[in-house]
Amino acid sequence: MPIIELTKTPLVAVPGRAAGIYVKDETEQLTGAFKIRGVSAKLLQDAGHGPVCTASTGNHGAAVAQVAKLLRRQAVIFVPSDTPQAKTERIVRSGATLRLFDGDYTSCAAAAEKWALREGATYIPSFDDPDIIRGHMGLFREIIEELDEEPSCVWVPVGGGGLLSASLLSMPSRTRIIGVELEGADALRQSLAAGRRLTIEVPRGVAEGLCVRQVGALPFHIASLARVAVVAVSVGQLEEAVRELWYTAGIRAELAGAAAYAAASSYSSRIQGSHVAVVSGGNIDRALFDQILGTTTAAA
Repeated sequence: MPIIELTKTPLVAVPGRAAGIYVKDETEQLTGAFKIRGVSAKLLQDAGHGPVCTASTGNHGAAVAQVAKLLRRQAVIFVPSDTPQAKTERIVRSGATLRLFDGDYTSCAAAAEKWALREGATYIPSFDDPDIIRGHMGLFREIIEELDEEPSCVWVPVGGGGLLSASLLSMPSRTRIIGVELEGADALRQSLAAGRRLTIEVPRGVAEGLCVRQVGALPFHIASLARVAVVAVSVGQLEEAVRELWYTAGIRAELAGAAAYAAASSYSSRIQGSHVAVVSGGNIDRALFDQILGTTTAAA
């Protein structure tokens, strides 16, 4: 069995307006996002040798493709047809079969599960799985080691809820965890208010990693027990966060990846102590990145 060496990503102090906020820079992770942490834990638990399959908005699919390559297993990845090229190229470079699907993540997941059942492949969930969540927990253990203290608050982006679940299961009870969703894609916040999982309509074509219509059953259960706080940020706040992370810290974040920092830089003054925002991924198309920066000469 190959050893999958994950990157211990840096904890970076952000200067300027956001002084006092640290960011956990998962753009430096293998495949450019945190997702490989959970995927490697999941696939290393699987004794099979046959094909694997998943649905993804991009980063999870790239992680499955990369780990499957290391394990010498075939991978088939279903993604929405409007998935950013930076993500689909990572999937293809890892040797996986890419299936573009004319629908959102939920539609892709249904198609992928059906294909896996028909072909006898192992389906790898994106967020609603205990092994996936367990794999993400290492990220938060690293935060405590690198900060050398218990942070007052950790800000975590929320799509399907796997990363948030890992934070709630990993961080000390005195640390406040705040989930961050996109305005109009706040499935967790609405579900917590209703006391049950809701399926909502979400926008397409922006911050795709945050645009999941229904959070996972296990993440919802964990978040409900923890009574976790959740805030929402706008697309404008995400764009400003992408600019700040680039110009102040040299971190090239995708829009969804910048969500926790966007919230922390807006609201952290209300909570005393040290703050950590998880920058969850950096797989952003060059044209969009340049558009957000207002330039065509940004460094790669």
